[in-house]
Amino acid sequence: MYGLIRTLGVLILGLAGTSSASQIVDVSSVDHSGSATFTFGAGTMTIVLNNTTLAHDDTDLMTYLKFNLSNGTPTLSSQAGQLMSVDGTGALSFPAGIPVWAFGSDGGHFLLCEICNGSVTPGAAAGPEEGIIGPGNGPAGTPYSTANGSIKNGSHSPFVNGTATFTFTAPGITAGTSASNVVFGWSSTYGTVEASGTPGGSGGGAETPEPGSLFLLGGGLLALGVGGRKRLASK
Repeated sequence: MYGLIRTLGVLILGLAGTSSASQIVDVSSVDHSGSATFTFGAGTMTIVLNNTTLAHDDTDLMTYLKFNLSNGTPTLSSQAGQLMSVDGTGALSFPAGIPVWAFGSDGGHFLLCEICNGSVTPGAAAGPEEGIIGPGNGPAGTPYSTANGSIKNGSHSPFVNGTATFTFTAPGITAGTSASNVVFGWSSTYGTVEASGTPGGSGGGAETPEPGSLFLLGGGLLALGVGGRKRLASK
């Protein structure tokens, strides 16, 4: 009986292995900064884009991401982010809705984009709307008052406020998948402002067990503990 319980515990611990892993790619150039957090799991991928560039004009809007994957071919399944409009004074309002970016391949990279090149058809809200906007440097209440007309009450509004999350189904992707050749793009014109990311930022590669894995882990340890106590009791 002890052998059976111990075997069960080992099997459960095996099932409780890491189910997802995250890789953070940071970017910082002279005028632009941000990050992309890739989270890989069994058949899934999530990308969280964060723009930390101070928004002075439309060249500060994060509008696309290019990257390669070690394995897997993802399909964009959902996206989320807070839409935000800026009026002529730099004050904010928050219309209903979610981002509508596009995803495809430009032949050499996967391309996630609001401003796309000719290889990927733009989403329903084809640019220049819904670029990811970073913080303003104006006073509280009107944080974008120092920005120019491409930000204030312009054709680029609404924006995505700071961060956007994109979820993919991805046959072939596992927790061991990694991203490479990550290039961030800003501006309302494709190819105007680009910068390569640096893999392995804070938290890069951190393995993140999901709740189900933690449950299995606890069950495995419990089974091993029970088996150990039974073995001692039988002596």
